[in-house]
Parts: sequence; C-alpha cells; structure tokens
Amino acid sequence: MFNFFSKNKRVLGLDIKSTYIRFVEIVRTPDEDHVSSYGEVTFEEVVIKDDVVVNESLLVSYLRDIKKNIKAHETRVSLPEGANSRVFRDVLRKAGFKHVSFVNLSVALEKALVPNGSETSFLLVDAEVDAVNFLVYKHNEKTLFYRGDQANHSVISNINRIYIDWYDSHKEKLHYILFSGSRTKSSDFLDYIARETKLEIKKGNIMVNLHLDPEKVPIIIKDDSYKYAVATGLALQ
Repeated sequence: MFNFFSKNKRVLGLDIKSTYIRFVEIVRTPDEDHVSSYGEVTFEEVVIKDDVVVNESLLVSYLRDIKKNIKAHETRVSLPEGANSRVFRDVLRKAGFKHVSFVNLSVALEKALVPNGSETSFLLVDAEVDAVNFLVYKHNEKTLFYRGDQANHSVISNINRIYIDWYDSHKEKLHYILFSGSRTKSSDFLDYIARETKLEIKKGNIMVNLHLDPEKVPIIIKDDSYKYAVATGLALQ
C-alpha cells in the first residue's frame, strides 16, 4: 500500500531576541534530516525594548523577508524573556507564518546540544554579546536554568557556583560543559573561561541530533553553527 503521508516535513526554528532574529529551517525525511536554510537578521533600529514590541511594522517587515525563502510547514519560536506571546503570535500571523508554537529557550538548547538518549550530566552555556544563559541537564532530573550578564567575570563565577552546587548535591562532577552562542566562535574567550575555571570547556555540536547522511556536507558550516543552537533546537523539537 502506498503511504501518501510520507512527504518531507519542513520545520522552521525562529530565535527572536531584542536585537536580532536567527532562523534555521530543517527538512526531515524518514531517511535523513538536513538544514535547508539558515540566517540572521539584525535590527537596524529599536524594534523590541524590554521584551515589548515597540515597532510592529518593522518587525513584521523583517519576518516577511525571512518568510520569502522559507517553505516550512511548522514554525517554532523562542521569544525574549517576559515577552507577550499573544502579541508575537499576531505579529507572526501578519508576516505570513502559520502553525506557530512557542518553545522555551531552555528546551531548545537541550534539544540542540544534548545527544538523544544521553543519561549523563551537562552544563550548557549559551553565550551571547548581551546575555549568557546556563542550563544544567541530566536525564530524569529537573532541568535547572539560569540567566546571567555577559561580563567574563560573571560567566566564570556562575560556572564555578553551578559546578560546586552540583557536586555538593550529587557527589559527582558535571560530565560536560558545552558552549554555544556567538561568543563561542572566539577561542580567546573560551580559553580564558577554561583557564580561570580550571575546567574542560568544549564547543557544543548542534549537529548531534540531526539524522545526517555521512556522505553529504551540511549546508551550515561548523564555525557558524554555534550561534544557531537555539534556532536549531527549536526546529528539532
């Protein structure tokens, strides 16, 4: 019997922040997944301030520009902390996006960086220019999510605190500390964090849960991939 419902499924992840939108479109098939499109739109004017849309028409325009090259059937969105999802749902509708669902940033990071089925512990650090997020994950345990500022000393103090708290409560070390975000591209930044914390720091692999054909080269290059962890996790969710 023919399966008329086995068409390729396209899913778009939209990571909306106060100064940019990052997007990743993934095509999922029974045999493989692949990134069909990705990119970043940075706001030239103030569009979102204090988690509130202050220039709706411009935000709609930015989203329409993204929509032009996207054929996704579903769109999963991460919003700035404190944002009103009803307002953003209306904005996305005006930009032409349908079948929209909102996903917590921590869930997206977990899906992007923690291998499916892993039962070990992870500290995920998403390091951006204006904010750094920390996610502590272990299978079958409550996920712990923290927000911090971008200063290097703050990143170091947060990692040290989280690491010590985990050891005190579990009597074991965190197995992996993985970084994502745009600042991950800087070796100087990561080397400094590793030197000051005396911990092994690694770059997160956002391809870890993509079902890829090993003979094909992914469209997204590795050096670019780190800052698209949230958008990729959204599409994979």
